[in-house]
Amino acid sequence: MISKSQWYKNITHPSAIEIGFAIAVFAIVAYAAQVILPFGFGWLAAICIPLATMALTPAAPVIGMGAFVFLSHGLPRYNAEFAQIQELMPLFPIATIVVFAGWIVRGRKDGPLFRWGNPGVVACTLFAGWLLICFWVGYVNNYQWTFSEFSRHHPFNHLSGYVFFLMAVQLLGDRDSTCLFAAIFICSLLLGALANPGEIYLNGDLGAMASIALPVAALLFITSTRRPAQIFWSAAVAGLIILLLFTRNRAGLVGMGVATVSVSYTHLTLPTTL
Repeated sequence: MISKSQWYKNITHPSAIEIGFAIAVFAIVAYAAQVILPFGFGWLAAICIPLATMALTPAAPVIGMGAFVFLSHGLPRYNAEFAQIQELMPLFPIATIVVFAGWIVRGRKDGPLFRWGNPGVVACTLFAGWLLICFWVGYVNNYQWTFSEFSRHHPFNHLSGYVFFLMAVQLLGDRDSTCLFAAIFICSLLLGALANPGEIYLNGDLGAMASIALPVAALLFITSTRRPAQIFWSAAVAGLIILLLFTRNRAGLVGMGVATVSVSYTHLTLPTTL
């Protein structure tokens, strides 16, 4: 029997659509490899392996979301070569569409995908609608977004955030999936810092995300009773503290305060062990 908290689906006989999805993902990986190969095998592995992992999304959507998080935060975002790669291929729109499509494939068997009555979903949907109006006003006033802006301030980035918020509400409702996603998120941040240590203080996104991740890692350390988990989360807390000291991000301190309040409330409502 599969436990209720199991974050993956045991697929012994994949359907035709699941097989087709995997084939489509590997076709995208082949296209990405062709674009990235001139930049070296390091970039090839760092981008193509997470893209290939997204083929598992119908079986484990949390893995697909984690692969996107790694691409977003585990790579040196301000590296000149990475910027060139994103201008040659719309990496993040492709990754968003792949993970969302894999989630839809999974939802064909698991029932409704959306919890539209959730207050958070309602608020986020209204906010996304407001952004859509703002972007439309900008468009009719002759601000034309370019292909190269996918990596910066293109409206699709906000749509991507909205899509992943909807997925998170649906998928991160149990202990195992939440811990797994948090571990991927935190490891991605630490790897992103190690990938370009000399430019950490310039990476405002990294500082803001680390300040949010730190209280989460601390909460998971406090509530863990298994020794391997305690060791992992204590190391994560130490790594994030060091990262925050190097970023010197004042906005990150505000984010850490908000996250601390949030996880403190969560600690009062969660079971005592993870």
